[in-house]
Order: sequence, then structure tokens, then C-alpha cells
Amino acid sequence: MSKLDLTKGFYHVDVDEESRPLLGIATDPGGYRFRKLPMGWINSRGVFSMSSSFVVGLANYWYNKDREARGLPEVTQNFLVYIDDILLVNDDEEEHKRALYYLAYYMARFHLTTNLKKCELGKDSMKFLGKWISKQEVHCAHKHIEALQKMPLPMTIREMRKFLGIVNFTRPFLTGIAEYQRRHNQIGAGVPRRLSNKTKVKWTKALIQDFVKVRDMVMKAVAESTYDGKKPLYLATDGSDFAIGGILYQLTDKKEVKPLGFFSKSLNDAQQSYGAIHKELLALEGCVKHFHYLLEGNHCTVYVDHKPLVNIINSKNCKLRFRKLRLLYLSEFDLDIQHVDGIENKIADYLSRIKLRQLEKIEAN
Repeated sequence: MSKLDLTKGFYHVDVDEESRPLLGIATDPGGYRFRKLPMGWINSRGVFSMSSSFVVGLANYWYNKDREARGLPEVTQNFLVYIDDILLVNDDEEEHKRALYYLAYYMARFHLTTNLKKCELGKDSMKFLGKWISKQEVHCAHKHIEALQKMPLPMTIREMRKFLGIVNFTRPFLTGIAEYQRRHNQIGAGVPRRLSNKTKVKWTKALIQDFVKVRDMVMKAVAESTYDGKKPLYLATDGSDFAIGGILYQLTDKKEVKPLGFFSKSLNDAQQSYGAIHKELLALEGCVKHFHYLLEGNHCTVYVDHKPLVNIINSKNCKLRFRKLRLLYLSEFDLDIQHVDGIENKIADYLSRIKLRQLEKIEAN
């Protein structure tokens, strides 16, 4: 398989005379009109995707004509285009080279150029759109489960209950989870909520082994989950004093939550001094950047538990520069920002409050 990355993507598409007045900009020397498809325009992704798909479609058509002339059957799914990324897959090495020739010919004919540093040719496996693809399997990229892999042991009853919330969130996809979760459910039984943050968990070797097993089962469920283009996307985000986090998921036909990836990131010293609304905006921006490959060109419902953030995003007046820059980036995506109560945003809340550290550094009592 091979992956090609198009460089200066949008600038490959000419803007016709009738559309140029709609893409004008005002500067001090005077007004200007774009002759090429500009970055930042909300329709640029869709227009460029149609253009690149047309070029790849031509290559695929004449490649199949060549196969027909040689008495071989038609192949229809060996080319995959996603905006400026092109994936080419063949079972046979010689056929792969021939398909690459047709693709390169029509790319050159339509003046499409590639970034050679990001291109991968003739590989057995590679990363594409957040997934590792090989002949044997397709699984989630490491970065989407890193937040779970580095998750520390919950030190208090409240942290344990939040971790169990993540487990219950993915329970429909966890076979045999009850066997390993039984001891964890018994921890803190009868402890009132007001004392849960002060009551410590007494870890034993058996409890730690069960925790690792449960965590690995959740990681495997997320790694094996695949995106369904026919179902809507949902993103929940949250920010705390020292970290930001979120989860991207879909709902199955049975209304069961199918997680597509987790995100968690610690804040640096400067970011920890930000106000609450800026941290929430930072969490939203971080999650969108993390899952951009799925959010681009798709509608997504975003849940936040900070109501002022919803008002700022929906408002056209924003005077602070750092907010403008982040809102400008978010405006490129089709996001429906909705407010939910904090109690309904438990997973994102937990991911924004864990301090990522290696589990091996924590010893049992």
C-alpha cells in the first residue's frame, strides 16, 4: 500500500470569475480577490475533496481499462481519498506499481503536487486517518488510547468511581468485564459522596492486576472500534485546573455508546493560570485538533458543561485576541455546541482531571 500527501492543497483549485467577488478581502492598499481556493473558507474542504476525487477517479477508471485489456477483473476500492490524503491498496506488487503510474500521470496532468516527506510508498502497514492499517487488521492509533494507557491508579474513592464510569460507558463492548470489575465495585461501598474525595483506596496486588486488566479491555474496545459514516458524531470536552480532556463517540442502533477515542493533556504553567472559560475553550480546541481527521467535513454535536463558552462561541463579538484565534480555527468545522450539566459530562470531566503518569511507578500498599 502507498499513501500520498498533497501539498498546497486548496491552491490547486482555480476560482472562476463569477465566484471571485465573493472571496474578496480588504487591505490598506486596497481590495483583493482570490484566484485560487483560499484557506479558511468553510466550503474549501468540500470543493477540494470533489476536485481531488475527480482526479483519482480518472486514474482508477483508466487503470481498470488497462486491467480489462489484460483480461483481469475490475477493482473498485483500491483508491481512497480524504481531502489531501490518498491511499492506494493492491494485493500484488506489480499491480500496485501500475496503479501508482496511472495516479501519478493524472496528478501531473492536473498539476497536483505532493509532499515527499509525508508520502509512503510500497509499505505493508501504515497510519492513515488515525488508524494503523495492515493486511491483517485495522486498529486505533496509539495516541487515541494514550490517555488510558498512562492512566494512574485512582487514589481516592471518588477517582475510583469516575474510572468505573468510563468502564460502564463502554460496557456493551467489554466481554467478561464483570469478573474483573467485581472487586472494584466493592471498594467504597457505603462511603457517602461528601467523604469520597478524602477516603483513600487501599490497593493490593490482586486489585492492581484487576485494574490493569479492566483498563486494557477498555483500550482494546476503543482500538477495535471503527467510525460509521452513516451515524452522527458526538464530542464531550472539559477543562480543569491542571489538564484538559474529552471523548469522541457514536451511538449504535441500540443507543449504546461506541467510543472512537479519548484525549487528555496536562496544562503547562502558563495555561494553568488561564481563566475557567479560556481553559474550557482550550479543551474544545485541543479535542477538535486531536480528532480533526474525523471532524473535517462532518457534523458533530459537542457537549460542554460551561455555559458561558456556548454564549461566546455563538456571539459574533469577541475582543480578546487569544479567543479570536481559537474561534477562527473552530469556525472551519461544523460543530453544534450544546451545554450539559456537569453530572452528565462525567467521562470528559475525569479525563481532564487525571495527571498522566506511568502505572509502573505506583506501588501497592
